[in-house]
Amino acid sequence: MKRLLHIVLPIIGISALIFPTYIILLSQGYPTMHDDQHIARMYALVEAMAHGQWYGRWVQHLVFGLGYPLFNFYPPLTYYISLPFYLLTQEFISSIKLMMLAGLITGAYGTYLFAKEISNKWVGIVAAILYGFFPYRAVLTFVRGAFADFWAVSLSPFVYWAILRLSKKVSLGNCILLGICVGLVILSHQIQVVPMALFGIPIVGYCLFTTTPKKRFVFLQALVLSGVIGLGTSAFFTLPLFLEKSSTLVDVLNTSNLYDFHLHFVLPSQLWYSPWGYGGSVAGSGDGMSFQIGKLFIGGFLLAIGASLFVVIKKRKTISLWLPLISLLSIFVLIMTTSYSQIIWETLPFLYYVQFPWRLMGFANIFIPVSIALASRVILDQVKLGRIIKNQYVGVSVVVGISLLFGYKYGHLFRPQEMRNIDDEYMTSENKIKWEVSKSSFEFAPNGISLSKTPPYGNLFPPIREKDIPIPAVFPSADVRATVISRIPNHQYYHITNTGLPTRVRLGTFNFPGWQAKVNDKLVTIYSDNPLQLIEVVIPSGESKIELFFTDTLIRVIGNTVSLATWTLIGMYFLSQQRSLGRGGKQFK
Repeated sequence: MKRLLHIVLPIIGISALIFPTYIILLSQGYPTMHDDQHIARMYALVEAMAHGQWYGRWVQHLVFGLGYPLFNFYPPLTYYISLPFYLLTQEFISSIKLMMLAGLITGAYGTYLFAKEISNKWVGIVAAILYGFFPYRAVLTFVRGAFADFWAVSLSPFVYWAILRLSKKVSLGNCILLGICVGLVILSHQIQVVPMALFGIPIVGYCLFTTTPKKRFVFLQALVLSGVIGLGTSAFFTLPLFLEKSSTLVDVLNTSNLYDFHLHFVLPSQLWYSPWGYGGSVAGSGDGMSFQIGKLFIGGFLLAIGASLFVVIKKRKTISLWLPLISLLSIFVLIMTTSYSQIIWETLPFLYYVQFPWRLMGFANIFIPVSIALASRVILDQVKLGRIIKNQYVGVSVVVGISLLFGYKYGHLFRPQEMRNIDDEYMTSENKIKWEVSKSSFEFAPNGISLSKTPPYGNLFPPIREKDIPIPAVFPSADVRATVISRIPNHQYYHITNTGLPTRVRLGTFNFPGWQAKVNDKLVTIYSDNPLQLIEVVIPSGESKIELFFTDTLIRVIGNTVSLATWTLIGMYFLSQQRSLGRGGKQFK
């Protein structure tokens, strides 16, 4: 019970201190945002799971009703987190809003743990407050609505915290803890794993530097094991993601449209000031959204740099070098968002998939608040106020004052452009999902379908019209009639009457590895040599029954098995720990 309170009380306290960042989510309506597909995706996942797809690899209504393998490639954690809220409220809009609220608190709490592990709880609380009110956090949540990024950034502090725990005590429990944190970041956004790992290297390096030579090799072994655990927990997603994505348009679109990173560097002046807005990112200074750090944050960060120089120059053994390290990391992150880092982006090809250099602002959101919080302790210690601040009443007064100051200055940014008075019925209507959402979410359609450029930016887009979609099937002959018996995400039945010669029928579903077809209970070959790569099968004369069913490929079966085995072993370990505690044993730390 006491241990539970140590977790719950800080969460409650931090939630209260950053209340202005999520108060709007407690009101009626649904916020506007760039990525407005979340309700449709949540609806598709719930429907797929209701029909036996526990993971929902194939969803039916998206991409003009032709369906595509959304959760075979798109990170699912955002919607898994939303799922309990949906089960509780039975409302898609409420589930997404509660997921947003949970993410705002989760990221702040993770930053608290990270900073606390470096220093103490008061430093952790200050870091959490600053993290919560960081302006880019508002951009990520209420302008972009990029919840995959949002959760990856929210969970990354937990990874850094777990690394520190592991460096202090190498144990299987701490290995598993780090592995789970890594796995969750992968499942939240595989793209953000790249910068998370890149910026984690100096943290690991410092841990190695401060560890005795005998423990370094053991620590490195533990890190490798944690990495294996992280990959194991997410294998059901990562294996198909990397080995089957060539069957989709994702690589084609990532090398075209507006995803070229050269177009999305931040100007240094924009870090100081850029007007607040709800538009998009363009080349140069005409961006419709803001990349400003915030003048209070800049002032605090300059103090952190000064305090870092003091720490390095004085070289006092009683002062940790974490402050200079985190400050340098913050500077490096900011440089990586600007064109001064272009040579790095062009040298490291894996960075191409990050797409937007300003995406790394999410990590400035972590490191700048932590550096300011660490600097505050160094400064207070030097002016002999460190002991005073440890007094509970004084400490509470200080953190409440900081919360009020930053809430007053930046709390108003945590608002969408508009709270729309809409409901689930509208957001999950056939027209909304099939046509409006599909125009911005077709990257996992089959590779090879015809694309055309659309104004004003020349983005590639599938020129699909309503008359191009088979309802329920397109036939080359007037001799064929079709009736839909059943059509759910992973299983379809049709009754066909063909009064002419044997012929092909085209069904309203994209072909993708895993689809199989039966005609009159016999497996048949699937053809898709048509402009939209829709499924076609040959039917005989007379009455026929067509059955389509979506199955797991070998690589998906392997991924599912690896993840199931990994999570089972983790569960067995923690169960054994609980039994040990029941017998008076020690809990891992």
